[in-house]
Amino acid sequence: MIEINGRKIEWKKGETVQDLLRRTNLNYPIVIVKIDGKMIPKDRFSEVYIRDNSRIDVVPIVSGG
Repeated sequence: MIEINGRKIEWKKGETVQDLLRRTNLNYPIVIVKIDGKMIPKDRFSEVYIRDNSRIDVVPIVSGG
């Protein structure tokens, strides 16, 4: 299991940050992702694999008025 934004979901072996964002419909144009408190640069989303028992925070950046 992994925890994403406080919600526990199934961990999938071999899943990258990019894959996880797509699977959970959190693939916003501008987003901050932290895994176990460590910020992951957007250009590494397709390279960084999610480990079992990870705690992931996804924060979309939106503008508006």
